[in-house]
This record gives sequence, C-alpha cells and structure tokens, in this order.
Amino acid sequence: CVEPVAVSDSNEREQVEVVSKLMSDLLASAWACDLNRVASFQLTGSVGGTVLSTLGHRLTTHTISHLEGGATLEDCHQCALFAVKRFAYLLGKLKSMPDGSGNLLDSSCLLFTTDVAEGPPHSTHDYPILVAGRARGALKYPGVHVRSSSGENTSDVLVSCLQAVGAGVT
Repeated sequence: CVEPVAVSDSNEREQVEVVSKLMSDLLASAWACDLNRVASFQLTGSVGGTVLSTLGHRLTTHTISHLEGGATLEDCHQCALFAVKRFAYLLGKLKSMPDGSGNLLDSSCLLFTTDVAEGPPHSTHDYPILVAGRARGALKYPGVHVRSSSGENTSDVLVSCLQAVGAGVT
C-alpha cells in the first residue's frame, strides 16, 4: 500500500483532471489495501460552477449543458466525453491491480451515470447508466446493452448492483 502523490493547488483554475486522477488512485489504493470497498465519486457538482478550462472552455459545465452563453451541443458532448475518460482511467487503474485470482475490476461493481439526460431540457427520461466490473462473477460478462422502452424504474439498476456485491437487499 502506497500513498498517492499530492498535488499543489494552482489557485487559478480547477485542476479537475489532476484531482480526479488522484482520487481514482486513492480509491484504487484503498480497495487494494482492503481499507474500504465502498465509495462515491462525483466528478463535478450537479449545478456547480466547474469550468473545464483544459478543454478550452470558459463557461461552467452547467451553463454549457443549457447551451447558454454561446455554448454548443459539441461543447456539451466534450464535457460528457471528459467525464467518461475520467471513469475509464479509474477502470484501467482497477484492472491493473491484482486481487485474488483476478484484478480489482473483476471484484468490483461500479455505476457511472449523470443526474440528467442530454442537454438543455435536463430530462430524467432515458438518461445513461453504465455498470462496470464483474462483482466476482455476479455480473454478466462480456455485458449487455439495454435501452428501456417500457418506463422501467432505474432504481432497479441500483438494487441489482447492491445484490451483485452481496448487500442482501431485495
């Protein structure tokens, strides 16, 4: 078990990518050392003032999501892709760390989502949810893609994740 390397704050712009990398490293280290096996990781605040300046943006992600201030749908997609890449880093980190006969990703169940669906209307209908990991064989691999057309309750995904990790819920 090793401590992640600290980063100094620039006091100028949010270092979202650097901080998310360190948080992923810290989370993976805590799981590898069996200090903790449950975590929540929120990349940016839901209605926060995060500016992804590394993407060349000057507007907050929330302003961009409403396509205000000259923001485009492409800007909105860049923000979403940025978040997915941060999640991919965490998955890669977990996959690179041994755990039993596999790796930490094999042993885990991770849920990645957003609080709303696409763009300006902030609809809660048909928003994306990604579940990753194998939960020690409790989750199907190589995986499935489901698009609900029947208005199913998305809370069922959360219950499935809890069941996959043996939380004993029905």
